[in-house]
Amino acid sequence: MCKVDNIREKYNGQTKLYDFYSEAFPTDKDGLKDLNRNATFQDAFECLQAGFNFYAFLGVSDSIVRERIFDALATLMGCSYDHIYYQWLDHSQGPFGYQMVTDMNGLRFKNGNETAVRILNFVMPYIPEHIREEAKSIAFNE
Repeated sequence: MCKVDNIREKYNGQTKLYDFYSEAFPTDKDGLKDLNRNATFQDAFECLQAGFNFYAFLGVSDSIVRERIFDALATLMGCSYDHIYYQWLDHSQGPFGYQMVTDMNGLRFKNGNETAVRILNFVMPYIPEHIREEAKSIAFNE
């Protein structure tokens, strides 16, 4: 379980991951540097449920940061770390996993596809700004 004292009393689903992480791990400057400042624990859960690239969602590629977030999320949800981990692992190679956000290969939408637009709009804030236009162009064959 999470090493942060009283996590369920201090935090909830609307708590920003950055706020939690900066309080729980203030000396991890590398982890804090690029961590998504707007994402909440609820967003993290929804990201896992949808099978999106969790590293892209976090904004970091450090497995230690991911593990700490998973640990806190599991504690908040009252489930095991393994439950969160295997949910991520099951989706990490899925249709909206690694390929979608990092290189968009194989994800081709026709213009006007409402589901595609919703999915892309959901993940767009988690795609680094410098590749957002390219991601949109690839996804919609523009």
